[in-house]
Amino acid sequence: MQDFPILSTARYRIERRLGAGGSGAVYKAWDANLQKAVVIKMLFHEIGSEQERDALKNVKSEYLPQVYDFLSEGGRTYTVMEFIEGKSLDQLLKEGKRFSQQQVIQWYGQLAAALTVLHKQKICHRDIKPGNIMLLTNGDVCLIDFNTALIAGNDVKLISRSLGYCSPEQYEIYERHKHRIMSTVPADGGVLPATGENSK
Repeated sequence: MQDFPILSTARYRIERRLGAGGSGAVYKAWDANLQKAVVIKMLFHEIGSEQERDALKNVKSEYLPQVYDFLSEGGRTYTVMEFIEGKSLDQLLKEGKRFSQQQVIQWYGQLAAALTVLHKQKICHRDIKPGNIMLLTNGDVCLIDFNTALIAGNDVKLISRSLGYCSPEQYEIYERHKHRIMSTVPADGGVLPATGENSK
């Protein structure tokens, strides 16, 4: 028997688990309204305000998955987005695939276009790495995993980093945050307060 989350809406039929990471578990589902496959990500933390959710829904780019919906059930937040056919660059590299300079330059331009669209909505992705870049069947790339996104202007509540891929600035912020939290640990080794930190 599959251990799938139970949703109150009959619109989505979860078919299989695709994977899990530091921010949540990902499932493939069938959307009865759209009559197409979608991805549902069950988050381990809240995604933010209605304004932030609307900003993510308003992102439109051929190099980004479309965010369709957000659900809040049983204390969990679920993001419903476009299902992307293909393999991540991380998977392909592990399989020994090699790419030409021309391909890489083309993908660089596509990722830059995707980030331009995000930044116009005041969104920072914060977790760009081979595992979050999908190679599509048409040869283009798609930047996935918006659930580590941060809308500019908010207080920093979530620090996201992937070792080996985060920028020096991100790592510095994380280290400062960790030092600040560790300095509050009681001398008797009591329990740390909740930090909201997301470590992948």
